[in-house]
Amino acid sequence: MIKKIGFIWGLTIAILFVNIWVYTFKPVSHELLLILSNVFPVICSFIAVITLYLVFASLKSLDETKAAWLMLFIGTLLHFLGETTYGYYEVIAGLEDPFPSLADGFWLSGYLFLYGGIAYLIIGFRRAGFALGSWKEFTSIAVLTGIIFCLVTLELFIPVIKSQEVSSLEKFLNIAYPIGDLVLIFLIFILMHFTALLGKGVFSKPWKYIVAGYVFMSVGDILFSYYTWLEIYKLGSYIDLWRNAGYLLIAMGAVCQRKVIRSL
Repeated sequence: MIKKIGFIWGLTIAILFVNIWVYTFKPVSHELLLILSNVFPVICSFIAVITLYLVFASLKSLDETKAAWLMLFIGTLLHFLGETTYGYYEVIAGLEDPFPSLADGFWLSGYLFLYGGIAYLIIGFRRAGFALGSWKEFTSIAVLTGIIFCLVTLELFIPVIKSQEVSSLEKFLNIAYPIGDLVLIFLIFILMHFTALLGKGVFSKPWKYIVAGYVFMSVGDILFSYYTWLEIYKLGSYIDLWRNAGYLLIAMGAVCQRKVIRSL
């Protein structure tokens, strides 16, 4: 088991460094960069899917905890299908900027399962006896989320709504993704509160990776929506690295969690 965990860690870190190297130095042709830009998120999300499933399969009793990991697995699986479908359209079908497409259906439906998974985790922490925190802490979470929402509204929502150049479906999708990410960020902030209560021990380590992973994914999504709307997004942008790193951080957290489960 230790060898398997070490292999997954090594593979994850190696893929992350390859991502950074390619996106930083771009040592390949435009055609190969297009392929790598679509292959990397497929590989990274696949690793996250496998590790999340292993955690789910390691849990014996069907309770909120197992339900949470199942929903996180399904949500991430749908995002993997979104990455794969989008990559097929761009690389194999040769479609430039396939939007809207079937990939959007996979990605957006994945959010619902991620919400459910995080909500189940929060319920599990509450039933385990962890305090929800003071009203000041939740006010801080609400204010921080509100500030992010206002910025996204001013810079993205209002321009999208006012635009006469895109279809109603494109407007809906351009707004749906950031809203989905903002809801996810709000839930992540609450999960971060419980993660902090766990201290710095072995039980808190998986959650720190997982929380960081979903933060990276959400920020990357919002930046991608903003840059594509302004038409300044470029192939091989660091924005892609945010989402890839998010998948890999989630995978690291899942590996750590499985190790914790196996040690009990």
